[in-house]
Amino acid sequence: MRISAKALPILLLALLPQACNGSWITTEGQSPFEMQAIPLDTAVRSGNFSVLVNVVWHGGGTIGAEANLKLPPGLTRIDGEAQRRLVLRRDHPEKWRLVLKASQPGQYVIRGTLRIQRPGDGGLYQGQYETRLEVGADEVRGSTVENGSEMTLGGKRYGYGGLWLVLLEPGDPLTNGVDLSPVVLQQEDAICDECPDSVVVPFVVTVGRDGKIRWPRLDPSDRDISPRVLAAAENALRDWRYEPASSHGRAVAYWAVARVMVRSRSR
Repeated sequence: MRISAKALPILLLALLPQACNGSWITTEGQSPFEMQAIPLDTAVRSGNFSVLVNVVWHGGGTIGAEANLKLPPGLTRIDGEAQRRLVLRRDHPEKWRLVLKASQPGQYVIRGTLRIQRPGDGGLYQGQYETRLEVGADEVRGSTVENGSEMTLGGKRYGYGGLWLVLLEPGDPLTNGVDLSPVVLQQEDAICDECPDSVVVPFVVTVGRDGKIRWPRLDPSDRDISPRVLAAAENALRDWRYEPASSHGRAVAYWAVARVMVRSRSR
């Protein structure tokens, strides 16, 4: 569970796609890519309508990607590509048009996936999306929602949690936000010889579906922590337990901020 306060900035820089000329600024938990497939206009003509697919990369440099759209029963592709290989440049949207035909009016869900290969280190970005359509006799309406996005690097999976990355283990589902954040059920103060009294050490942690902490990291806003204080706080954090976060009624891995009180044994 040990992590050096000095090593944290290096770790985050390794995980985050780099901005070009400082023009893209984000927290580590924000996905650097997005994908949409929305009606190009509202008109339906003889059951046919158009969808505009839009993929954007917010990271640095040029990167290769593959977009896939899976059509549900009742929707037929008339024109355009449901699978497409892309070369993405920072903040230059890649767009193309799909012409679809609905067998009958109703609700349809197009499921999209986006895969982006990180050059040089073998890392992989992946996103899952849903476009929910309401097709009528004369018009179509719809919008795209992200079901979750992740990065795989060094054999580990990291989910984008909005503010912080979440370390995912096998079986952990992707989620785009949570209904309820993790809640502390059991916490322990740290006892430390020759440490100042009432020192609070903030960590960013991933809380697994079992309520146990994984991947504790010192909050980057407070790196001036002595090694003795940090070691005591990390040791106490091992005994913390949480009620895990939930999304749509199921437990999911998600981030939390844990503030450990370090008390001197002599006071």
